[in-house]
Amino acid sequence: MAKLEGWWEIETSAGQVWSLTYPELGITRLTGSGMPSASQATQRTPTQHGSAWLGFALDEREILIGLLWKGKWSTCLSGRRRQVYQPFSYLAGPLTIRRILPNQEVRELRYCRFGGGLEGDSDDQWDDTETSAVRLVAYDPTWYDPSPHSCAVAESATITDLVTLGDWYSYPTITIGGPCSSFELVSATTGQRLRLTYGIADGEIATLVTNPHCLSATLGDGTDLEPYIPPGDDFGGFCLWPKPLAVTNEWVLTVAGTDAGSTFAFSWEDRYQGI
Repeated sequence: MAKLEGWWEIETSAGQVWSLTYPELGITRLTGSGMPSASQATQRTPTQHGSAWLGFALDEREILIGLLWKGKWSTCLSGRRRQVYQPFSYLAGPLTIRRILPNQEVRELRYCRFGGGLEGDSDDQWDDTETSAVRLVAYDPTWYDPSPHSCAVAESATITDLVTLGDWYSYPTITIGGPCSSFELVSATTGQRLRLTYGIADGEIATLVTNPHCLSATLGDGTDLEPYIPPGDDFGGFCLWPKPLAVTNEWVLTVAGTDAGSTFAFSWEDRYQGI
């Protein structure tokens, strides 16, 4: 069971924020905030002793939350129970669990879905408190620091000393301000490549989100640009490596058809395996 210092919140997909540390509604228990489990990929031949390790992938994270709420009488508790149902509704997802640490740093677990539970229970029929357990499943098992890093250039460049302070891969969001007739970004650290062949006009802005959990490539008017990313490019998963894989990252940006008004901005968030 995790120690529960700090302030806890849950946010719905509609942007409604519910405090989970208010005196009359609070977390009493929380499990699943540490390092998630992982699935290992191996192979072997008939005459091989043991297996050859190929790699791994983090599994989705299961979070169990114990909640307590208070009321002066049973009808009050019933109303409080209905209020608690709202942020955990199947229709409210995906949900974000947010923890504000005692040092004021913030960690967020995103893309959570309600997995069941939430039955009010009391040791005494006339008690003024009820407790409940809620199960959430986070399909992205990493915790995010929502304070982004950023950098920007105006032309082709080698961008060095890019760092992520977390302990897991960070996915950049790329914003391209036209004009730009071709775009290529290569990571000299990871070997990944990302290209966009769509010609962005003067005044247009394209945004590429490389996080596989919310992957998108759009113009400001909503035009889908994913068909203009060549097959085989590392669109979903283009990333910065954390320590111990790399101390810093280096990108090589090559663009064409630009002028003094063109801009190329990059932002990313630190990600952690656990808190």
